[in-house]
Amino acid sequence: SLSYLEQLFAKLRKAELVKSVRGPGGGYLLDTAAEDITLTQIIEAVDENIDLRRCKGMSTCHSGKQCISHQLWCEVSDQIRTFLSSKNLQQVIDDHQLNKGL
Repeated sequence: SLSYLEQLFAKLRKAELVKSVRGPGGGYLLDTAAEDITLTQIIEAVDENIDLRRCKGMSTCHSGKQCISHQLWCEVSDQIRTFLSSKNLQQVIDDHQLNKGL
């Protein structure tokens, strides 16, 4: 919905990833070069969590103790964060254009 998009853009603006442009034809523009914006920055700006652990890192996922798969989820979360931090918005745009044959 439009309301949800406005909430997302407000968060992106607060993180200084986009800026708003007023007036006819206004909207939002990147406030930083696309190659300087990592996917992790975007995800964190809109309050999404990359951490896959149910306990969110509190080490109390199962009756006050770490669950048997706690360390596994720590490693998976770290790998995802590393991957997303290695990719920037420009790479996503370029990959999309390449795959579309543009």
